[in-house]
Amino acid sequence: MNLKFTIFSFLFGLIFINCQPQIKEINIGGVELAKMVYPKYRKWMSPDNGDLARFKSPSLQWPSRNSKNYQLRLSTDKDFTEDLISIEDIPFSFINIHKPLKNGLWYWQYRSTNGNWSETASFKVDNNSIDFVPPSFGTLVNSIPKSHPRVMVKKEKWDEVSLKSTSYKESKKIIEQADKIISRRIPSERDAQIQFEGRDAFETEKIKKNFSQKVGSEFGKSLNILTKAYVLTKNDKYYTSAIKWMREAITWDPRGLTRINDFGDAMIMQSLAISIDVFWDRLSEKDKLDILNQIIARGEGFYDHWTGNYSLANRNSSMHVWQHILHNLFLTSVALIDEVPEASKWLEYIYELWLAQHPKMAENDGAWFNGTGYMRMNVMTLLDIPYKLGEFTGVNFFVVPWYQNFMRWLTYSYPPGATSDGFCNDGKKWPIPNLEYAAFSDAFARITGDQMALKYSRSVLAVLKEIDEPIIDLGYTGGAIEKADLSDDLEYAWFRITDGYEMPLPTIDNEKELPDAEIFPDVGVAYMNSNRKDIKNNLRISIKSSPMGPLAHTHAEHNTFNIAFKGKRLFYNSGYRPWMGAPHTQAWYKHTQGHNGILVDQKGQLYDAGAYGFLPRFIGGESLSYAVGDASHAYQAHELSLKARKDNTPNDMEVDVFKRHYILLKPNIFVVYDELESKSPVDWSWLIHNYDGLKLNSENKTVETTYKDRGGKVTLFGSTDLDYAVTDKFLVEPKNFIGKKDSYGNLLTYKNHWHFKATTKDKQQKMRFLAIIRVSDNLNYHPIFLNSEDKFEINGWTIEANLDISTPAYVNIINDDLGLNFQSNISDEDDVSKLIEIVNGEKIIKTVSDSYPASIISASKRINE
Repeated sequence: MNLKFTIFSFLFGLIFINCQPQIKEINIGGVELAKMVYPKYRKWMSPDNGDLARFKSPSLQWPSRNSKNYQLRLSTDKDFTEDLISIEDIPFSFINIHKPLKNGLWYWQYRSTNGNWSETASFKVDNNSIDFVPPSFGTLVNSIPKSHPRVMVKKEKWDEVSLKSTSYKESKKIIEQADKIISRRIPSERDAQIQFEGRDAFETEKIKKNFSQKVGSEFGKSLNILTKAYVLTKNDKYYTSAIKWMREAITWDPRGLTRINDFGDAMIMQSLAISIDVFWDRLSEKDKLDILNQIIARGEGFYDHWTGNYSLANRNSSMHVWQHILHNLFLTSVALIDEVPEASKWLEYIYELWLAQHPKMAENDGAWFNGTGYMRMNVMTLLDIPYKLGEFTGVNFFVVPWYQNFMRWLTYSYPPGATSDGFCNDGKKWPIPNLEYAAFSDAFARITGDQMALKYSRSVLAVLKEIDEPIIDLGYTGGAIEKADLSDDLEYAWFRITDGYEMPLPTIDNEKELPDAEIFPDVGVAYMNSNRKDIKNNLRISIKSSPMGPLAHTHAEHNTFNIAFKGKRLFYNSGYRPWMGAPHTQAWYKHTQGHNGILVDQKGQLYDAGAYGFLPRFIGGESLSYAVGDASHAYQAHELSLKARKDNTPNDMEVDVFKRHYILLKPNIFVVYDELESKSPVDWSWLIHNYDGLKLNSENKTVETTYKDRGGKVTLFGSTDLDYAVTDKFLVEPKNFIGKKDSYGNLLTYKNHWHFKATTKDKQQKMRFLAIIRVSDNLNYHPIFLNSEDKFEINGWTIEANLDISTPAYVNIINDDLGLNFQSNISDEDDVSKLIEIVNGEKIIKTVSDSYPASIISASKRINE
């Protein structure tokens, strides 16, 4: 069955409210949805097909042809005569125009030098394009100070920073750390040699990277601290010690053991560059030359890799680069600009790539597609690069809508004092936001003036200050949360010392209160709360179905959900990540079977760019919140070959329809209704997980948690008979063969989690599931009554869900006491939902029809390419 774009007219009541302002609703003539939205490698030109340019001075990108030299032309007519702009000698497969274009439709082509012109692409510029014209690269270079130092501190501000820093706690902690480093043994290159091997070549390679990273990280952090201590005090003992570390590093082979791990390699490179910037006037010419040669070799390695066959600009999932390494080379380039020719080349690439692609995917709604755990890995890069670019040029580089919406998403996905939404790698590493979240949101508030960022930071700190003893989450041994003050953070401390503490803070007196439910369609996440302002009693539902597919640190988790109650996890995705690519990681933690989702013939969603989902419908009501997830494409592969996947999974698992309806009935009931259809009969399995225990009652079709302080009970019905099972075993056990340790240096161990599975007794082509999930703080649950009309009565709510696969799917809900009436599908319109409820004596009617994120609309225009 082909999914179609169809737009129906909105229904009107006494009061009409648009429930999805974030998603543009359009009718594009019944175009079939794209096979993939974000391919691993760029497959098409962008912008194209009349897409709106993000900026009035647009960025243009195209698939790499392994050429180092391109030509481009754009015009307001297809013959390239009117308003013609021609650009030659383009070194990359992207370009920023660096001049405003007039409103209207523009056409463009590219070609390799002396090659044939590409097909013609088109985009429009109008008043919805952001009025942002980035300075040229030459302007940027001319704005960077010529004197040293210029990165860690500017020469003209050095004395001021040194003087004011004496009153900051962070300065004292930096100096204390530096004093310890002086007496510490300097690591040698030999320390990066592995001391044990894994069970196979893959594990051994991972162990090599770990040893390499450990040396690079220790070196980079230590040299950085010594240099900071010197800037603060100008005490020669820190200079003398720093020179010893630098002279040790110049004896290392920049293509040897310390190059194996990119993170460690980049730390060595950056720390040397920033230190030579600070000590420039004190170093001998020989020391300068030796240090510069070490930096250049490492920097050239990154640049050659990114611009070569690897083609960073054409990849959608190079997350290590965007987390830290791009930032590392950016700082290195700024430190060495005008000193070595390579620095200008590096900086030009980073600057132009940043303008064209940041933030990497989903640049509008503020959500981070790699989740709350890996978002913290990117914030320093996302803040510091545009901050420094603005500091140099005087231009505001924070104009991308993502920056205006980021803290809104974080407030929903990881509230202060509560667990995170759990999605993606490390999505459940800490039980509540730790000090790092308070520190980067504080920096975010100071740099951008974001009110929500300041409120978030203060709220996190308030929770941390009340902790009597470390909070340890036994469901994941990632580390404990301890009492802390902002000054305890050293990740963003240097920013606070040099600039942050002098910046005015935004006011939060007039901050707008957020609703209980919200959707972020670009990334494909939504959140429902019974009362988000009351964390200790709140029921929170987190939902995911994403256009990004299972890229990078994301999981095969489309149309899955996590349930938190009282700020703690109740029913959550399960498993661990001993390391990236570990057997348990691939076969459980990232796999659909580790999530609260659906298996097809005991198989999960595919690790392929074509396996994606989205959230087409959303309503946030006073007493009821509703969302629809569509993961009909999540069991299909269109990019990787069968051989490349190595799992013998077919390209198409024959799933035609997987729509999941999520309904929160405040304050303590959650309903999940699934529509499933395949090309041929299959086994359908419904999954839910818990960390500490599950009690199964097959006769009553229920499974219940075993917590004492909170409880959750699932009652599951199906359109056919089901087999119910509970186990506390993983299909593939997590093993710590590489010796991974927690934040205290203890060897990590992995406890079992609990897993519920309900599987059809016989294969079915069509299937419906209805789950009614009740939560309780005293383990007493409202009873469910099933009447003769297949309606379920529970505490004043009437739930009617059609489990007859021979008739159209729907779920209707009524609560007469609240004057509430909800319909998932209005009569013959199966993609229009309607909610009627009485709010403060006034009748409110909300309707919503299926609509699509801009990324899916854009990709679907290229359906035949």
